[in-house]
Amino acid sequence: MSLFKSHAVRAIVFTSTLFLSSITLAEQSACIGFYRSKYWVPPVHAQGEMTYAGPYRLSDESIRAYNVDQAPAGYGQVKITLPNGVSYIAKHQHYPLGEGKVGVRILPTSDQKTSVLRPSQTADGKDIFGGEIVDRYLENQYGLGQGDPLFAFMTFTTPQKSNNVAFANVSELVQHGVGHMGGYLGGSLSRHSPQQYVPPGSWKNARYPINLSTIEMKGVKSANLNQNIKISLEILNQFGNGVKFPTEPYTFDYYRFVNLEEVLAYWRGWNDHSWERFPGEGPYIKKLINDKTYHCYCSEHITMATNVAINVPHTLEAYTKIWGPQVGPDLFAKVKANFKTISAGQELPKIDNFVPVWERHGIKNPTAFNAFGKSLAWAPLTLADMVNGFLSFYVSFSKAGPLFSSLALLNFYTEVNKRIGLKQEDFMKMAFPAIVEMWRHDATLKLSQVPDIQTMNMALDQYIQNVAGGYTQVFATMGPTGAQLSQMIIPALSAQLKGSAQWILENKSATMEIAEAKYKEAVSDDLERARQVKAALTTEEGLVQGIKYVEHYSPPHIINLIVNGVVPTDQNITIKTVATAFPAAEVVQP
Repeated sequence: MSLFKSHAVRAIVFTSTLFLSSITLAEQSACIGFYRSKYWVPPVHAQGEMTYAGPYRLSDESIRAYNVDQAPAGYGQVKITLPNGVSYIAKHQHYPLGEGKVGVRILPTSDQKTSVLRPSQTADGKDIFGGEIVDRYLENQYGLGQGDPLFAFMTFTTPQKSNNVAFANVSELVQHGVGHMGGYLGGSLSRHSPQQYVPPGSWKNARYPINLSTIEMKGVKSANLNQNIKISLEILNQFGNGVKFPTEPYTFDYYRFVNLEEVLAYWRGWNDHSWERFPGEGPYIKKLINDKTYHCYCSEHITMATNVAINVPHTLEAYTKIWGPQVGPDLFAKVKANFKTISAGQELPKIDNFVPVWERHGIKNPTAFNAFGKSLAWAPLTLADMVNGFLSFYVSFSKAGPLFSSLALLNFYTEVNKRIGLKQEDFMKMAFPAIVEMWRHDATLKLSQVPDIQTMNMALDQYIQNVAGGYTQVFATMGPTGAQLSQMIIPALSAQLKGSAQWILENKSATMEIAEAKYKEAVSDDLERARQVKAALTTEEGLVQGIKYVEHYSPPHIINLIVNGVVPTDQNITIKTVATAFPAAEVVQP
């Protein structure tokens, strides 16, 4: 049952899980874009007014449709109000625009047969169709010429659904305001799972704006990398019967492709329908098609194509190096034939060979390399990462305060138990250290003016009374569950804080940013331990027993997490959100 049932802290039933409230400093520094200092502020928590970059703006009708005129936060932002009346803004659909600004760059789109801009609106007096404005902007971002290969991640957003949210309803934000992820190939053509989610030549972005994000790889020309991704995605999406979308709820879908061995096996099996990966089980393609644990929902599909592309240059030399002289040339021949099949007889585009990510990491045998997450564009998310992302965006201790952040953390137990079978006592053993550190680091700010240990002990006594009083007030509304939590948390937390007087005195924080940065360092080891937690049953054991547990994810809002520094990419990969595609009918050019 849920830990919280009262109206004060209503059960927040999340579709993604575990705990902890922020990323480590090491992850921050490895993350791409917008990193400025040790006390980095991600776009979601940037201060000040939002910025609309470029010449386009939302029309008056669109402003009303997206509830911007009624939303205290404005477009792409959410105002979260706590039970104590305190509120704060999360700019969850915003991204860096340069020069320290955060906001949205609007680009108009239409289907391929409809003019985006009329001749009277263009400098040369000609119609502009479909995705031409998007394509020109992406070419500029990549440093490409017109007609060069393009690729961009497509994050479909629902900003009108959550503008003003009470803490009790914060579960509305569990998907981060994201409904789908796709891959854009230029010319208003995109690929998706399910395959027909967006018809060719269309955008499907009416009241469903698309954040567009670029990907770059160190030492590889963008045109070359984009072409390699396009080949990977086209074959995975179009060859055979096409990508298999899960029949079960995608928010609780199996995700097997957590290492390089699994990614390369998937690519080989998808292209070579005679290959038997497991002796006696028949061609591996049958498992990829018929076994629901191998099916790919939207973001898993795009993740797979990206991981193939950064590790497999589509050249004879690369295939021979990866799969050896016996298998490599034959597999490459099949890939060429498969591409020809799906492209009306066109030959496989030429790729200039490049050093793939696996080779840069010194991996000797990539097809047997099963280290978790290494050599992938980003490591698959664990339940700890999923909850870390949610709390970091919407209920971080620096924004919501330790009381409400810790209550949100505790309330994850129901979903954690559902997804991996973790017992309550084991959950509490892992969550409690993070709660202690929230309060300890809050105290380094709240008691920063205390001059000496004697005064600190007195001030800390009053601080502890206030902490205990806050929990007592909430737990009193929760019946037996509240009484149990009160006994588990308040005495132990009070003792931990009481023993921290000297530490607090020696580790004062001048600002909340400093307190939070120190907190991130303090919980980094706890977060790593949380990532290592395994489900009570493996996937195979669960299938036999009829119990479903899911440990890993690559969710549709993954790019949001990357851009905001919550999830690091591989050191060779840079991902940036650069624009948002709206239908031309929703946009004006003042």
